[in-house]
Amino acid sequence: QRKSMLLESDKTALKIRLDEITEKVKQREAAAFIASAERTQAKTAADKATARLQYEIDARYKAEEAVASLSAQLEEVKDSQHVARQAAQRTLLLLQAEVNGALQEKEEKLVEATEGGAIGI
Repeated sequence: QRKSMLLESDKTALKIRLDEITEKVKQREAAAFIASAERTQAKTAADKATARLQYEIDARYKAEEAVASLSAQLEEVKDSQHVARQAAQRTLLLLQAEVNGALQEKEEKLVEATEGGAIGI
């Protein structure tokens, strides 16, 4: 009977030890699951940050393209204004020459008329 009691005691000790080991395994499995979930969350956060950064890079690239396009358009406008200014100056010079020519012609006619005695002063 003593042997039976020792066996029962050993069985109980083994059962307790088995329960302790089972609990440690469960704790480790839970810790591994939590660590896996944390890694997944970290990867998701990193993916979101990468996507956000890529969006900002794309937006900056588009903005730089828009600035370059506007700069080119501004240069075209400046060139057009310069050409228009030159054309206006040429037109003004031509008109001044026409007016000066007409005035000179009238002056010559006036002188001729005065010298010819056509105008009595």
